[in-house]
Amino acid sequence: MISAEMLRALCPQGAETVIAGLARSFDLLLPAFTLSTPLRQAHFVAQAAVETAYFRTLREYGTGQRYAPYIGRGPGQLTWEANYVDMGRRLELPLKAQPQLVEEPALGTLVFLIYWMHHGLNRYADEDDGRAISRAINRGSAASDKPANAESERLAMAETAKALLGASKPTRTIKALQAALNRLGAQPKLSLDGIAGPATEAAVLWFQAERGLAVDGNAGPGTWAAIDDALAELDA
Repeated sequence: MISAEMLRALCPQGAETVIAGLARSFDLLLPAFTLSTPLRQAHFVAQAAVETAYFRTLREYGTGQRYAPYIGRGPGQLTWEANYVDMGRRLELPLKAQPQLVEEPALGTLVFLIYWMHHGLNRYADEDDGRAISRAINRGSAASDKPANAESERLAMAETAKALLGASKPTRTIKALQAALNRLGAQPKLSLDGIAGPATEAAVLWFQAERGLAVDGNAGPGTWAAIDDALAELDA
């Protein structure tokens, strides 16, 4: 359960009014958008924490003159006129004329959830891929090769949120294996089809040889542990 106590433990430097408003909104709205597992909630909350300067504000610091008055607002920091217009159209609200409405915790949370679902971020949360989530939110695409602003802070915040919410590691699916091997340099790139075919086996054999593991093509616990270590090195 997402509570004010949980958000306070995650970000003790947060403002009480922000924490209280977001806790109520998160607890009410996240399950309605199928963010009902601890892992999905942990990744959502972690991103919101960094976007709001660790729950200090629901309005971007500074004047944002390049895009004022459409500065970052809400737990997802909705920014730019075109995005306010799009969200206003979706919600049938005058967000272009009254962008400050997004500073209201419930509406701001709703806006962030619409963005989250539009970009299919539950999929990445289920795979515990905080890197892809961070880039989708900050760069506009989960596939961006450019790190998100404060990417390491986002990943660290997700680890803390997972611990607070009791989120377990995701199931080791074939699709997750394929995505991880692609990130680690598998050639040719694997299709994320969830099928343990010859191409996936060849990529596992390659990775095992690269890491000095037993080369058997089986992605067992030892190979997964090495994959986790390699991904951590990549993200460091």
